[in-house]
Amino acid sequence: MELRTNRISRFALIALIALAATVSLTGRAQAAIPGVVSDLTWYVPDDDKQRTVDVMKDLGSGMTRLAIQWREAEPQHGKYNEWWLAEYGKAIDMARASGQRVIVMVDSAPAWASGSSSSNVPRDPSDFATFMSTVAKRYAGRVDAWQIWNEQNTVRFWSTGPNPGAYAAMLKAAYPAVKAADPSAKVVFGGTAANDYDFLAGAYAAGAKGNFDVLATHPYPYCGSNGPTDVRMNGKRISKDSFLGYREMRRTMEENGDQKPIWITELCWNTSGTT
Repeated sequence: MELRTNRISRFALIALIALAATVSLTGRAQAAIPGVVSDLTWYVPDDDKQRTVDVMKDLGSGMTRLAIQWREAEPQHGKYNEWWLAEYGKAIDMARASGQRVIVMVDSAPAWASGSSSSNVPRDPSDFATFMSTVAKRYAGRVDAWQIWNEQNTVRFWSTGPNPGAYAAMLKAAYPAVKAADPSAKVVFGGTAANDYDFLAGAYAAGAKGNFDVLATHPYPYCGSNGPTDVRMNGKRISKDSFLGYREMRRTMEENGDQKPIWITELCWNTSGTT
């Protein structure tokens, strides 16, 4: 969802999200908190940041997801861009002052870590863990949850090709780094594009269990979907691109003996009417 002010500009609060929602195969989401993915770290001036937090408060939002791009913050190995780190801190503090719980999503490896300007995936998970330790320590007590990457089941965000084993290795490196820096912060399994339960199963097979506190998913429905109960099937399972496919994510978790919460950290609804 995009909200427009009197300036049709980069000021946008997009993708209404229902956060902190624990879901089961048959039950409804419990303790859902409405929230927004905001533009506070999207190269906007301070005046627009203030407009954003004012609108979040007016909407009744209780949680927001911000983004940190690793390549911006650490453009050279071990050398941090203090301007960007200050900007991220300002965004976090403004969000908290407006009554938001704060999720920070981190992705986009710098070229020194990926080995190529055309790749956004680190070659060594320990490099990412070191960065996560640095930012979690810097913003300790100010960030409620750290989301490890975004839609890593797509080439757009995992340029070397979706690889649940490689993602699990990243989680296993990042989880203890975050917890050592800020024990109170939650670690979130990066939201998958659609309800990708096959990717999730692969991550569990590679040892992801025990290395995240919350599972995120982005249950975008297929074009032409008539509502949240409109379901397509994939054999005996709900399709990944059905909104209710999050129930298959829960099923996969339960098959792996995991009862962690599921958070919906991106959500929209199609109005195109096409199939």
